Amino acid sequence: MELTRIIHPVGQGGFYSERLVDGSNEINVIYDCGGNNNTSMREYLDNYYTQRTIDAVFISHMHDDHINGLEYLLTHYNVKCLILPQLTKDEHLEFLLYNALKNPTGVSGINSFINKLLSSEDYYTESETKIIRVSHSNGDDRIGEEIVGDYDIDLLKMIKMTSIKSGVKIHLGKEWLFIPYNPPINSNYDKGFYNFFKGKLKINYDFEFEDLIDIVHKEGLKKCKQIYDDYFEKNHNAYSMTLFSGMASPHLYSDYCDCCYDKMIYHHCGKYRRLCSPNCLYTGDFDTKNQFKNLKYFYAPYWKTISSIQVPHHGSRNNFDPQMYEYASRGFISVGEKNRYHHPNVDTLIGMHGMCCNPVLVTDSLSTIKLYQYHI
Repeated sequence: MELTRIIHPVGQGGFYSERLVDGSNEINVIYDCGGNNNTSMREYLDNYYTQRTIDAVFISHMHDDHINGLEYLLTHYNVKCLILPQLTKDEHLEFLLYNALKNPTGVSGINSFINKLLSSEDYYTESETKIIRVSHSNGDDRIGEEIVGDYDIDLLKMIKMTSIKSGVKIHLGKEWLFIPYNPPINSNYDKGFYNFFKGKLKINYDFEFEDLIDIVHKEGLKKCKQIYDDYFEKNHNAYSMTLFSGMASPHLYSDYCDCCYDKMIYHHCGKYRRLCSPNCLYTGDFDTKNQFKNLKYFYAPYWKTISSIQVPHHGSRNNFDPQMYEYASRGFISVGEKNRYHHPNVDTLIGMHGMCCNPVLVTDSLSTIKLYQYHI
């Protein structure tokens, strides 16, 4: 089997693809499909991603910069399966309100798409794409027979399913698998965000999500943003579904290497590290700072074999825990060249270097595209 992994140069967003070829069989998988804006994503897909059949698309969360190319992808490409995190009412509202506050003039399109997508049952209404939802972890489960049990499915047969559990092993052949993790429902707050938002605006009825734009327009962006910040305390990235992509047999990792710089890190640090693994962890905007222990516990049987990590939230300091990079030799960061958030944060870069993990920046410049190839 041959694996080609591409970190696409979409700037302040997330778009990652893998192509696995086993003999005459070719499988294409995508994690997230968003970038600086809708127009640039459509142009990029047409010009630089010409593969029209896509077997599976995994989406971390519904923020605009991670999905603003998804609607175009679903309607112009043959996408067989779309794997989404199962959402609570609070999460649904958070995504819509975040998008509305971030881009009030152009948000109606992306939020209408989200509502259409989440209201679809088995198939997306505008295409024949099967929708599969990943349930929230209960907080105590992890990969392995001790707790989750032997729950395996085949990637090519997954189209028959409507829901799967966090921790399911999605197999591709004998040697490769994907493992999604939808974090536990956030229980840090006494009230749900939906009820909190209603209470602050003195709304005495259960409004439909389609009404949100009108509510925000009526009440005012400034007031709604203050309610949003009061509830989330400016840390709203707790709802990202992660994805492990790697070898089914962790002990086989040591035969593979595609980056000489990894060896330089090894000699410089002078400590044992799994340098040559093709295994990767995609994180979206995962709340690593507050949920790292749960993430590591969940992926425990594979954790030390993960060589590449997508650095969450574009290298934000608020989503950084240095222990996440203890075994990884590479952390790739999707970031806009001139983004207003000043990502990646310098403390994140210093912290990664301190753990002997090489930060790899992929911006909106085509020259920064990263392509990794492995023979498995």
